[in-house]
Formats: sequence, structure tokens, C-alpha cells
Amino acid sequence: MPRLSACLRCLNLALVAVFTLLICDLLARRGCFGSLVLDQSSANTSVSRLYGPPLPRKLRLQAKAVLHSQTGPNSFAAMGDAVADLISIFEYQHSASASSLDDGDIQLLSRSLKNGVLHLFPFLQDRYQHAMADLEHHKQHSKGLVIPCGSSGFHFALHLVAAVRHVFNSTLPIEIMYAGDEDLPEPQRQALAAVGPSIATVNLLHFYNESTVGLKDGGWAIKPFCLLASSFEQVIMADSDIVFLQPPDSAFQHPGYKATGTLFYHDRVLGGARDVHAWWRGIMELRHPSQIMKSRFWAGDTVHEMESGMVIFDKGRRPVLIGLLYVAWMNTKVVREQATYKFTLAAAHLRTADRRYVHEIKVNSEAVPCCSTGDKESYWMAFELARIPYHFDNMYASAIGHVSASLMTDKALLCPSHLLHLDHLGKPFWYNGSLYRNKREAKQDRHWMDPVVWAQDTGTWDGNACMTNIEEHGGAQSLSHGGYDKVYNDTKEVAAQWDAKFETLIV
Repeated sequence: MPRLSACLRCLNLALVAVFTLLICDLLARRGCFGSLVLDQSSANTSVSRLYGPPLPRKLRLQAKAVLHSQTGPNSFAAMGDAVADLISIFEYQHSASASSLDDGDIQLLSRSLKNGVLHLFPFLQDRYQHAMADLEHHKQHSKGLVIPCGSSGFHFALHLVAAVRHVFNSTLPIEIMYAGDEDLPEPQRQALAAVGPSIATVNLLHFYNESTVGLKDGGWAIKPFCLLASSFEQVIMADSDIVFLQPPDSAFQHPGYKATGTLFYHDRVLGGARDVHAWWRGIMELRHPSQIMKSRFWAGDTVHEMESGMVIFDKGRRPVLIGLLYVAWMNTKVVREQATYKFTLAAAHLRTADRRYVHEIKVNSEAVPCCSTGDKESYWMAFELARIPYHFDNMYASAIGHVSASLMTDKALLCPSHLLHLDHLGKPFWYNGSLYRNKREAKQDRHWMDPVVWAQDTGTWDGNACMTNIEEHGGAQSLSHGGYDKVYNDTKEVAAQWDAKFETLIV
């Protein structure tokens, strides 16, 4: 009898221990142990399965850090860390480990991710109520060309779309993005859509909280929001004034793009105000720059790093999509006006039509007017700060135009300097600045550029934006080698035909 009583006591103790463990496990899953709470609403989570593995502690801490991260206009480094944490959480959500979580933790994870995305990127509040699920609305494996375009760019966009459809005979779907009816009036939209099949126009004001993004008067800022809103999974975004010398589709074959889901192009090398270097090094303090970023910009040799006339993104890769959200944040109204466009300064002599970002800076102790470079540096900066792999084409900007002699040195110059970019094989791919000699004077003086030669980057440009030291770097090459002169002439001919058809709409 005493032995039976002892056995019953042991059994009772064992049952109490098991029950206690179950209660502790339940409380832990409900976030009742303080520092591991993901969000305040987690206390009401219903748990239908008790025996799945708990969320890793590191993941809980990362989620909490995202929800409490700083998002002010000068919080570039903090935002970069939060975006990196967000990517880690998303990758876990789609891993094999997450599939074995109990229902309560799955709901908790999903809700916390949504709250984290909307905390970091409040411009999604109105349209993207389900955050990432809504952003991933693109068609799987779809590819397309996106062209941001306002009324002033209609003329150039008409040439670009006509060339894609009638010179290269590309069937790549096209989306023309604009910011409201005043930005690109309906007659111009109808004209662009009439150039060929699979050309759509998309009003960006239907996608975002305008009070946050400020796209109606955003200028360059519209571009990353175009990428996000596009229905394509793999997107080439091209400025309206670029000219292709090869089919645009070939960009998807770049090895760097295939490896990272991104493709960026370097700008020309120009000196100027150095404030941007001090600002960037301050943000990068205690961070190790990637191998990609150990560039001429990092060395202080140029105030320009990237030219955003064309960028390519694969939004089907979640880190790339989240990185693009960070780029967009850098281009929201308050952030761009108080930080991004204020500090990513162009050379002091550079002209700009957008006077909102022209202000005085100190150069050699003198106050001089300076202007912003707009969205272009925000792409690689966002990916660098969030530690997302990205790819720059190896070459800095080349030039296309005509060879002339310097009045001071008699050495060859390549002018006018339309920036040329090469493919991964070193062949001419695309250039910016339109088909005209001077796009800013195209309304009154429609002189075709009629380029004759091109030259690879020499690393030196003069004050008139002409490439110098050409002879020392192998000289200029004729566009007739490879048939690029024919591509240009065919594009010019097609452009003239469509100009004649829609002459009254060109402003």
C-alpha cells in the first residue's frame, strides 16, 4: 500500500510537470514573455496546434527591431538595417522551417511582416493593404519595358516606342507611366498606345498615398514608383529620351543581371562639389563597403556614380523587390527634399530645369549654386545599405557623337557628348539624350545628332561635357562597324514618320 501511494504521487508530479511545460509553451507562443513580443496584437492570437517549433528568438528580435526602427528623412543607415532584417524574415517565411510552425505563429509572422512593411513604407497604406501580397501582383515570368513619361517627354517617348516596335520589331510589352491627366494628357496617351500592339498607359496616382510620395511634381522621383507599380515581374525601365542600338530585350541576357536580378550603369566621371562624399561616408561609418562600391565615387574621383537612364530589376526575387521599396522611400517627398536630393549633388556647373533642388553649397570657401542628381544614386545606395547583392556594368559611361579638335590642345574630343552604354560584350547598346543634337532645343531646332563614332570611357571629360584623351585610349570607332549607323538611321526615319502623324501633339 505505501508503495502504491508513492507511485501515485510520482504520477501526479509527472502530470503537473507536463501540464506546466504545456502552459509555458502556450504562453511563449502568445508572446507573453516581454522581450520576444512581435507586435501588440499577438496576445490575441489563437493557437490551434501546440506542437510546432517556436519562432526562432533571432527572428522575433528582428521583427521587433523593424517595428521600432527609425524612418525619418535622415535615417538612411537605420532604414538599411531594418530592410535587411525584413528580408531575413521574409526569407524565413518562405523556408521549409516556417512550414512546420503552428497556426498561431504563422498568423503572427504574417501579421508582423505586414505591419513591418507598412511601418517602413507608409506610402503603401492606401493601395497595398496586404503589403507584400499586393506588391507581388505581377505575372510570373513576365517581362516588359516601362517608360516614365510626362507631356514634355512625349516627343521622345514617341520615338522610343516606335523604334522598339518598328525598328527592332520587338514584341516586349510596354507600359507608359504618368502622374495624372495633367502630366500626360489623354490625346498624347492615345497616340503612344496607337504606335503598336501591347502598349498600355498607367496612371501612378492610383497606386500610392500622394501626400507621402508627391508624384505630381516629383520629377525624377516618379521612376522607382513606376518599377513597383508595373505589372511585369522582370522590368526594364528606360527614360523617354534614350535611343537603343540593340533590341532592348537583350538586357535580360546580361550575366550580372542573371546573377543578382539587377543591372545598373555607371555615369561619366565628373568632378564638382564634394559634400556628397562626406555625407555618404558618414552614413557608411562602421560598415564595410561591398566590392562593387569600391569605385571611383568611393575613391572621391567623381561626384557621379550611376546613370539611371535605364535600370533592370527582377521583382520575382524578394530581396530585390524589398530593396526597390527602399529606393522608393528615398524618393518620397520629405526624404528626397530633406536628404536624398539635397546631398547627392551634381557638379557645380551642371544645369538643371528643376530649380527646386538648386541651392548654394561651399566650393573652395565660396557659395555657388548647385543642383541635385535626382533619383539616380538612390538605387545602388539603397541596395548597398541593405546589403542586397546588385550589379553595375563594368564600364563607366562611353560617348557617341563626332570627333573634333580641342582649340587649346589640338587633341581629339568626342562631342556632342551623348552618354553611351555598352553591353556585356563591349558593344554599343543604348545612349541617352534623344535622336537630336540637343534635346533641350528640340522644340525650336530639330537637328538630328547623326553620330559618326563612339569611344569607350577614358575617365576624362571637359567642362563642355566632351570626352577627352580619346587617342590615348585607342581612339574612336566608326558606328558603321557593326551596323550601328544603320540602326540609328532606321530609327530616325521611323521617328520622322510618327512625328508627322502626331505633329500637333508635340509640345
